[in-house]
Amino acid sequence: MKIKAANVVWQATSFRSEQDFWTEASKHLQQLQRKEVQIALFPGFTGLLHAGSFLPAQNRLPEILALVAAKKGAFDKGFSELAQEYGMYLCPGTTVSQRGNRFSITASLFDPQGKKLGEQQQTHLSQQEKAWGLERGEELPVWATGLGRVGIAAGTDIWHPEVSRILALQGAELVLAPAAIPGPYNPWLQVAGMWQQVQQNQFFALENWLDGNIFGSNYEGRALILAPCEMTPGETGYLTREQDEQIAQLDFNRRREVIKGYPLLAHLNPSLYQGYLPGLYERDVTNDAHGYTEKSNRKISGFSYQSSNS
Repeated sequence: MKIKAANVVWQATSFRSEQDFWTEASKHLQQLQRKEVQIALFPGFTGLLHAGSFLPAQNRLPEILALVAAKKGAFDKGFSELAQEYGMYLCPGTTVSQRGNRFSITASLFDPQGKKLGEQQQTHLSQQEKAWGLERGEELPVWATGLGRVGIAAGTDIWHPEVSRILALQGAELVLAPAAIPGPYNPWLQVAGMWQQVQQNQFFALENWLDGNIFGSNYEGRALILAPCEMTPGETGYLTREQDEQIAQLDFNRRREVIKGYPLLAHLNPSLYQGYLPGLYERDVTNDAHGYTEKSNRKISGFSYQSSNS
């Protein structure tokens, strides 16, 4: 099976109105539809770009988390309709979601009928994100789609190898990685993220970093489409690095040949994972900075253990 996948690269990160935002998003997807793209990824914090179309630019993110989260319903509805209109799978990057009085960075996946297949909360936070009071997610689902099994590594999760490994152990064939990383841009920092995870886990990845200024913060990055080195020109691991057009063909049959020749995951030691990985995720935050504790059962790749929000 071969599919066409794409990253949407915003040419602007400020919009005069909410309608302008949706018009620009639609324009990008219309171009991709003409080229028979089947799945597309927007960059991290696309939800903030949407919020920036109706909130004053002088606001700072920590001050408007609730306002951004309150618009998540409209944000999801808009991308659900775009997925259906253009008949493709869509991940609209990340936005802010709210549960009770807690906020998190969340990415969603929509199918070509506009149905939301699920959400992925960012499971690891930067120091800045912790200072904003965000909570981290506790689940790493993989969704069966008509294009294969798809997972999401949101934001800083790209630098935590256990995230990609857990997705790979659940059979992820394609991982979507929307991110928004403060500038200045460091290409080696990006190589240390999804490029490394793709080579260690042999899945495809769409990686899309926001590039622009929003709510007083400057984000710099690139969009990449990645594959195991054996499948790419010059064995670089890159299917495309162009920033004006981000489309690549993903050959799932060739990927299976690569894995057959070097079955990386077959050389793992599941019993070692069972003995140590769950314990690394057990947390006790009874006296955390926010004054609360919440324990929950978490099951990933056959592991069942206690974890708590932080």
